[in-house]
Amino acid sequence: MNEGLAPITEEFLESELDKTIQLSKNGGPYSKLERINRRKEVFQLHFEQGYSAIKIAEIMRVNRHTVSKDIEFWYNELTEEFGVDETNLILKHTYRLETQRTRFLDELKIQNRFHERIILEKMIIDIDSKIAHMKLKSITTKEHIIKTVIDLVNKIHSEPDKNAQWINTAALYKVSRGTEKKVMELIKDDQRNRANYYLEEQEENQNS
Repeated sequence: MNEGLAPITEEFLESELDKTIQLSKNGGPYSKLERINRRKEVFQLHFEQGYSAIKIAEIMRVNRHTVSKDIEFWYNELTEEFGVDETNLILKHTYRLETQRTRFLDELKIQNRFHERIILEKMIIDIDSKIAHMKLKSITTKEHIIKTVIDLVNKIHSEPDKNAQWINTAALYKVSRGTEKKVMELIKDDQRNRANYYLEEQEENQNS
């Protein structure tokens, strides 16, 4: 929380504490098929519609801990391809911030005291800032991974062809049409030159 904010009242803390009570799970243990279907529904509600674990538990009428485990399962599935612990931590931290933000928004809807509403609004703004920072960090992390891979590829291929270099063109830049045309022409010229170089090299090998 930002410095200078008034302390949260006991009523607010008690309200937040009540929301941490887990909902009782209806029915017995889940079968394999039920677990698969439940996870699919959790995925849709959380990732596609943006609901927090608390809201999903209320909608599906299942234990909040079960929903949290399902969300954690999907985060692990989505980050497994990266194999980077930092990315996983960023996603989990962002999820916790979004869950906290949802609780504050729900509290804001029912809070009538002006002073308490100001506190909640400032807390929500602070969380929004943190989420934006975490998402920016996630993008930076992915760019670092891509750069590391490209550097490794260039190092591996540096000996056979010292004139060849791999680059990543996935980045998005806003440029003028003239600049875009020049860049594309440079890429095409380089491709033609490399093709000619390859053909000449093959011809020399055949004649030798």
